[in-house]
Amino acid sequence: MGKIERVSTAAATADPVLLIGLGRGRVGKSTFLRYVIERARNAGRPVVIADGDVRNPTLSGAFS
Repeated sequence: MGKIERVSTAAATADPVLLIGLGRGRVGKSTFLRYVIERARNAGRPVVIADGDVRNPTLSGAFS
């Protein structure tokens, strides 16, 4: 199992970032976005999550 490292507190003061996963299904978009969300939370950054996929709301289920 991989180790998730802590990010320095300097990352908490960085500019806002907007990530949008686009493309066909089953290629790992939700997995990647979930990893990025967890890293941001571990760094103490505020995170807003919006899942616009009405057919398969993966992120909504993971963080509800």
